[in-house]
Amino acid sequence: LEFRRVLFRSTTLLPSVIAAYSRLHAHNGVRIIDVHGEEAWHTVLQGKADFGISAMKENGPDIVFEKLFDDPYVVACCPDHALARRDTVRWNELRRHRLISVGRLSGYRTHVDFLPFQNVVSRPGNYQVEHSFSIGLELVEAGLAVIPVPRLALSRIRDGHIVGRPLVEPQLARTIGII
Repeated sequence: LEFRRVLFRSTTLLPSVIAAYSRLHAHNGVRIIDVHGEEAWHTVLQGKADFGISAMKENGPDIVFEKLFDDPYVVACCPDHALARRDTVRWNELRRHRLISVGRLSGYRTHVDFLPFQNVVSRPGNYQVEHSFSIGLELVEAGLAVIPVPRLALSRIRDGHIVGRPLVEPQLARTIGII
């Protein structure tokens, strides 16, 4: 069995899924290839993987997306940050804080480019990382800034080092599923 998964999106779900599969199919091998979202779709379309786990894109004539769950966006910050004391945070409130954004090479940007915070990325003192949330979360842990991320991105963070607060107005989630 070969499948593609999107970096960081399935890191906490994958071990339990593979363990259950291995119990049922002990003689089958599993090949896991970490790729970014767009590449997961292409490799499934090209027949290089049996299936993929990715954020939703449009279905096409040769591929079907089956929803697993919604992954809502949160703002990740240090526990001693002002936003950590809040129950929720509005997107436009991010303008008042040093911000980390994920670059255009990430599929995440297609979800959030229209939001009010998009124009603050170039403001002096802000940070941008290109491919994934992991480096951005390391910057958060160092106390440099905050970052909006899907909640699942926080699942591998050590307890107490980073907290996530739901982002609202608008509430936004990416849909994760099987392709």
